[in-house]
Amino acid sequence: MTVADGSQDDGRVRVDSTVRDEILRLGGQRGKRLYSAVVQAADAFANDSEQEAIRLLVPVRNRIPGAGSVRELLGLSFYRAGRYADAIRELEAFERLTGSVEQYPVLMDCQRALRRYDIVNELWNELRAASPSAELVVESRIVAAGALVDQGQLDQAVRLLEKRARQVRRPTPAS
Repeated sequence: MTVADGSQDDGRVRVDSTVRDEILRLGGQRGKRLYSAVVQAADAFANDSEQEAIRLLVPVRNRIPGAGSVRELLGLSFYRAGRYADAIRELEAFERLTGSVEQYPVLMDCQRALRRYDIVNELWNELRAASPSAELVVESRIVAAGALVDQGQLDQAVRLLEKRARQVRRPTPAS
């Protein structure tokens, strides 16, 4: 689940329709106003204004704490702002609400920033067991290797990165 689909119309981020439906459904009579705040927050986030996104999203999260899309965007905004404990809280809520491991690399990096290496390793093992997309595994592998480097385990970090690299037979450029 991602709030924005990455495209912009007239300089504004286009918000995924499932997010709109979720906010309108959970927001009750205030749904339209809450959705407007989420759209503004997504735009702020896309324009590297994570503090503005946080300002807009916290009241929405407080009003509809069960909105996974809000928890995800707020967690990503906290992450960019360097507020790792806050990001962890929101991204763990996102995972509980949606069952998605999509933000595990960010969650792992937050734990790494707080030097919680055992948790980074636990998340890495959980992610591998979930069999997500190759792209998600690669991002997480890089974070896990970075955590090993942080702990002075350079050889293990290199082995972790090489483990999968050897199996690529015909690499193709990303589109």
